[in-house]
Amino acid sequence: MIQKHRDDKVVFHVTTPGWFIAARKAQEEAKMKLFQDFKSRFSGINKALNDFTDFRKFRELKVDTGDGTTLINVSVDKDKAEPGTYELRITDLAQRSSVISNGFPDPNDKVLGVGYITLYSADGSKSQVFIDERSASLHGVAALLNRQDDAPVRASVVKDVTDPENPFKLLLSAKKDGADSAVEFPQFYFLDGSRDFYTEDTHDAQNALLYIDGFPVESDGNQIPDFLAGVSVELKGAR
Repeated sequence: MIQKHRDDKVVFHVTTPGWFIAARKAQEEAKMKLFQDFKSRFSGINKALNDFTDFRKFRELKVDTGDGTTLINVSVDKDKAEPGTYELRITDLAQRSSVISNGFPDPNDKVLGVGYITLYSADGSKSQVFIDERSASLHGVAALLNRQDDAPVRASVVKDVTDPENPFKLLLSAKKDGADSAVEFPQFYFLDGSRDFYTEDTHDAQNALLYIDGFPVESDGNQIPDFLAGVSVELKGAR
């Protein structure tokens, strides 16, 4: 806007229309949005590049056990494992202490009478579980033992049809494999039962024994994490 005064001086008054300011603001906001979008995309690319700085991320490792698939499972961590070939021979699996009873025709028959079972822990301590007439069956004894939180064994009733007339047996097994977890076999005392109860067979605890490239290696279990760097194995059979 131009105004002419009496002294013939011309004065200019410059004003900025409101629509121009709004347009300029919208333009700047668009530029900022574009910049922020570009920055976020660049950050994502940078993160992805950082994730793949280790060449191991790109590789895949395959396990080939040849004819040993029935004997061993192998799992690998590709970030830690190194490619290689090894010769393995499994001669013994890890076992736990266990004992099995003679057979009975019905696992629910209360024919054992009354008495107690003495349990021995790996540290040499012992405890006793008392059996009354209500628990005088194979299933009753198993349930009573499994309710003992500090019992060193787990009880099960198994069916063995070797003797079809007396197929049910009480099996007591240590809770862990390996020689270090061996427990002394329980002792059973029963009175006034209508059938005798006795130990038919026992198995001693032992460590797994395998050979890698001809060298013997022992394990206290059949699950061996980090047997090699980044390589875990599960022993399933011996040969």
